[in-house]
Amino acid sequence: LPSFARGVTGYSGRIPSVSRLLEFDVFYSDAAKTFPLLAGTETEFEREWQKQSLDLAEVSRRIYWVAPVVCVAYVLVLFGSQQLMQKRPAMSLKGPLACWNFFLALFSLIGFLRTAP
Repeated sequence: LPSFARGVTGYSGRIPSVSRLLEFDVFYSDAAKTFPLLAGTETEFEREWQKQSLDLAEVSRRIYWVAPVVCVAYVLVLFGSQQLMQKRPAMSLKGPLACWNFFLALFSLIGFLRTAP
């Protein structure tokens, strides 16, 4: 037994290492064994994901240029839109922002209920 698990009542089984848990295909195939409360909660997409798992490090090496391009585009749009909106009158966004916050809270609640055991 690992040193942190010695003397823990009810411990029966192995605890996978963190690096092993970070491997997508291993995590999803072992999730029900490692975390019994998650058994039966995975969707069809999650079951199929392990068959189509990507080496994300390799993908990120191939498209390394995307992040700097997106950052530069973001800064240009941010400061460019500030210049465009400077002479316009202020808009009343109370209604749209209330809707945005409601749906964001609803989405967060659904995500919490989906992932919390």
